[in-house]
Amino acid sequence: MTTQTGFLVLADIAGYTNFLANTPTDIGGRITAGLLDELVKTVKPPFKVGNVVGDAIFIYAPDDGSASGQTVLEAVDSLYCAFADRVAALRYGANCPTDPAQLAGALDLKLVVHYGEYTCNLIADREELSGSAVVALHRLAKNTVTQDTGHSGYAMLTSVAVDHMKLNSFFDELEIRTEEIEHLGEINAYVYPLVPVWERLRRGIRRFVEKSEALLIDELNIDLPVPPCRAWELCTEPQYRLQWITGIEDISLGGTDHGRMGLDTVQYCDHGNNMVVPVTVSDWRPFDYISYQIETPLGLVVDQTIEMQPIGAGTRLTIRCAKPSAGGFMARLKTRGKIDALSEIFSGLYGNADEALKRLAQPDADMVSC
Repeated sequence: MTTQTGFLVLADIAGYTNFLANTPTDIGGRITAGLLDELVKTVKPPFKVGNVVGDAIFIYAPDDGSASGQTVLEAVDSLYCAFADRVAALRYGANCPTDPAQLAGALDLKLVVHYGEYTCNLIADREELSGSAVVALHRLAKNTVTQDTGHSGYAMLTSVAVDHMKLNSFFDELEIRTEEIEHLGEINAYVYPLVPVWERLRRGIRRFVEKSEALLIDELNIDLPVPPCRAWELCTEPQYRLQWITGIEDISLGGTDHGRMGLDTVQYCDHGNNMVVPVTVSDWRPFDYISYQIETPLGLVVDQTIEMQPIGAGTRLTIRCAKPSAGGFMARLKTRGKIDALSEIFSGLYGNADEALKRLAQPDADMVSC
C-alpha cells in the first residue's frame, strides 16, 4: 500500500438511467460501452484509468511534476470533446426519432476534478484507489449543477484542484458553488461549461502542414522518452520553448483566455535588438498537434505544425515549416531572395532542437524557467 497525492477525475455520463430505461438492453449496453470505450481511449499519460463502473470512468494522475495545470484542463477538454463527437456521430446516423442512436443524443458528460491524497491497494489482482479525496470525488458527482445552471455538459473543479493547477485567473469569472459532503464538510468548486469548448473545436478551421507541402526547411523528427502530454508542454509553454529554439531571449503572451493558452494565443518572441516576432496559435489540438503562424520580419508568414505521435512509451515530434506562398510569377520572383534568407534563419532556429529537447525530456532535467 502506497500513499500518493495527485489529481483525481471522474467522468460520469449524464442521462444514463433514462437512456437505458427507454432502450432495448442489448442495444443500450452496446452504445454506452462504445461511449465508455471512447473515453478510456482518450486517457493519456500521466493520467491513468483507475476503474470503469457503470456509467463512469475514474482516472487519476500523481502530482509528480509530469502534468501542469494547463495539461489537466486540456485532458478535461479532450475527454468531453471525444464524448461529444461520439454522441453527435450516433445522432446523425439515426434512422428515426425512436432509434436508440437518436435517444443517445440526450446523453452528456459531467466531470469532477479534485486533488488530494489517495492510497493504491491491490484487491483481487486489481489496483484500487481509496481515501477521503476519492470519496469526496464520487460524492461531488451527485450534485444539482444542471438543475441550477442549465449546463448539461460541464466540469466541476474543486478549489483545492484549482489552487494546485495554478491557473486561478482562468477560473475567476466562473461560477463558484459550495457542496456539503457528509463527514467531509463543505467543499468549494468551480463550474466550467464544456459545451462551448466542443462548439469552438467544431467551428475551428484546421491548419495542418502536410508532408506533401513545399517546406521551408527539411522536416525535423525528434524522438523523446516522454508521453505526448509532456511533449505538448515542451512545444507550447514559453519557459520550455526558450530553451530549445535558438536565439529567443524572452517570450511574452497575448490573447490568452485569462492566462490559459489556446487558439489565437500570441507568443511574442523577443530575439533582441528590438526584433519581436509574433507567433500565433492557428490550430490547437492538445496532445496531437499544434500549428503556429509566424510573422517574420521579412514580411512573410510561415505556417508551422508540430505533430506528436506516440511511439511506445515515448513520442515522436515532427516539425514542419511550410514555405511561404506568393501568387503570380513576379511575386514569386520578388520573394525568392527573402525565402532563401528565411530558410537559413529557420535552420539556425531549430539547429539545436534535437539535443535541447532530449535534454529537457530527461527526468532529472532542470525545468525551471529561464
